[in-house]
Amino acid sequence: MNPNIHPFPTSTTQAYLLTARVTEINHTSIRLNNGMTASLALSCLIEPMIDDLVLVCHAGESGCQVIQILARSNTGEVHLRLPQGQALNIQAEQISLISRRKTVIGSAGELEFNALQSLKINASQVLMSVAGTLVQTAKTAIGQFGDLSLSASHLLRLQALRQLITAKKEIKVDSDIIHMG
Repeated sequence: MNPNIHPFPTSTTQAYLLTARVTEINHTSIRLNNGMTASLALSCLIEPMIDDLVLVCHAGESGCQVIQILARSNTGEVHLRLPQGQALNIQAEQISLISRRKTVIGSAGELEFNALQSLKINASQVLMSVAGTLVQTAKTAIGQFGDLSLSASHLLRLQALRQLITAKKEIKVDSDIIHMG
């Protein structure tokens, strides 16, 4: 048996690595302190900042690409960015986003949370603000409150086949006009 052996192709283009500092950032290019202009490699997801020390790959006709950020003097924030604006899809057995102070999830369009089993929200305070319409649908809804206050500026309507209103001490109905029956 004679295996097919294929040698690696020889490249006429030599690539080399160098380090440089970022001096200017444009929408599509990064200016380096050595005068070169580079683009951001697809695998470099951290957005560079001015004065970052970066690793650059120079590959002849392909140009220069920042392939990694080596050091940063300003350690305040890190921005993840896909260089060509693709969608980010993360698939894993479990994903955790944990912050010490604040976590913000935002979208300029739609934001969806989907769970096949359960969705849990645990907080000391929950504030929900809706500018348009709020629709809640459930097979069964159970709420337990120390106090519950509902306020509507025009109409509050509760409708069911049967309704049960009970109080241990007092029920107060106060209005200019009360219709019963």
